[in-house]
Amino acid sequence: MWHQVGLFRDAERLQAALQALEPAWREADARVRQGARFDLEGWRSVNVLTVAWLIARAALRREESRGAHYRDDYPGRDDINWKKRISDRRSAIVD
Repeated sequence: MWHQVGLFRDAERLQAALQALEPAWREADARVRQGARFDLEGWRSVNVLTVAWLIARAALRREESRGAHYRDDYPGRDDINWKKRISDRRSAIVD
């Protein structure tokens, strides 16, 4: 996350982060749906994967630099299109 989704970002690194996070999250989701039991560390890992995916996804969608987060491929602010909140969600790991 620090190297690909940290303070300095670009689409290529954000997509690489998502490609790494997606299979890990899907594996955790499949284990939960199969009835696997997780201890505290296991649930913590699932939560970290979910939050990391959401952060990377939101960073990829926001095509501007804002605050401390700098997009190498979009160096300027774009208040007209991005001075608003954006949201995303990951399907619940358990229904």
